[in-house]
Amino acid sequence: MRIGTSSVRSIRKRLPAILRWLAERRPDIVALQKISAPEAAFPTRVLEGVGYYSAAFGPTCRTDYGVAVLSRRELPKPEVRFRGLPCPEANGARLLTVDVGEVRFSSIYAPFGNPRKYGNEQAIERRVAWLRCLRTHVREQGYAERQSLLCGDFNVIPDDAPTRGGAYSEREQHELTRLCELGFVDLYRRAHPGKKAGFNFGFQFAEEGTSRLHLVLGSARLANCLRDAWVDLDYRTEAAPVVVDLDGVTT
Repeated sequence: MRIGTSSVRSIRKRLPAILRWLAERRPDIVALQKISAPEAAFPTRVLEGVGYYSAAFGPTCRTDYGVAVLSRRELPKPEVRFRGLPCPEANGARLLTVDVGEVRFSSIYAPFGNPRKYGNEQAIERRVAWLRCLRTHVREQGYAERQSLLCGDFNVIPDDAPTRGGAYSEREQHELTRLCELGFVDLYRRAHPGKKAGFNFGFQFAEEGTSRLHLVLGSARLANCLRDAWVDLDYRTEAAPVVVDLDGVTT
């Protein structure tokens, strides 16, 4: 099984590139963030025409972006389980969880918080509060006890000192660590321990970008199926898709 996650920044504007990526890489299940399209305008029929089911959670306000999940039609049709998080700090279309057969799959877009609008401290606190809500939800719903994948833009710098623009802190890293302690593994880092930075985001087109914000977290049952993980720089816009290959997954 091949898993992908990508922040697309408007699925309608980038649909031709997304279709090329699907045809070239042939992922089985995909998490999309920043779809920037209401559900009624999501290209469901086009995606079905190239062999993918889709589920979308469109923007709920002007500052929202929305998330979606695609799955190959050879797999069981995705059944939506959760749209958003049930807490006041978690408004917006930032979580969509579906079951694809025996696999629970989530597309996640954690808030950046825009420090220009909120200031650095408030931006950090908004992110921390949202990640705390995500952790509570994941624990209460027993994600870690099954074949589960949490995929998307976590807006956390997981590996190095979080110095980017002063808008990141160790507090988010701590929340990400606590989420993983429920029973999840950063699959890219498991595939490349101690090497290959795996940068997948950056406004400036450096060779690999500047940050690793887009993650695929797998429960222990799926982490044991890991074959490879890589950043697909050939299809990088602002961010590059992250791809994970798994063997022996039960659907």
